Amino acid sequence: MSKVIDIAKYYYELSNQSNFDEIEKLFTEDTTYYSENTWIFLWVAQIIIMQKIFHSGYQKLTWTINSIDETDQWIVLIDFNFAWINNSWEEVTWSWFEYVVVNKWKIQHIKIDNK
Repeated sequence: MSKVIDIAKYYYELSNQSNFDEIEKLFTEDTTYYSENTWIFLWVAQIIIMQKIFHSGYQKLTWTINSIDETDQWIVLIDFNFAWINNSWEEVTWSWFEYVVVNKWKIQHIKIDNK
């Protein structure tokens, strides 16, 4: 397995723990994030704020990797499921694709696509 895939997997582990301090260390200062659902976030500070707000809206969050492949040098494609229990204790599951672009062993860009 490549180091690029290891970085992407570690990001998922930290996300499941809501470990924002360690997630922030995986990003560059100018990391970008795009999702059709949450829109565009520029720079690490904006991304971490968005993630903290997102995580606080749920009782429990779980990301599960279905498959992970390095589609090009430095680019990882992840097919994943996201399950959560919202504050009304309703359980919901969605499935998406995520691209993680790594630059100098840090996450440079994240893009989430609906299936």
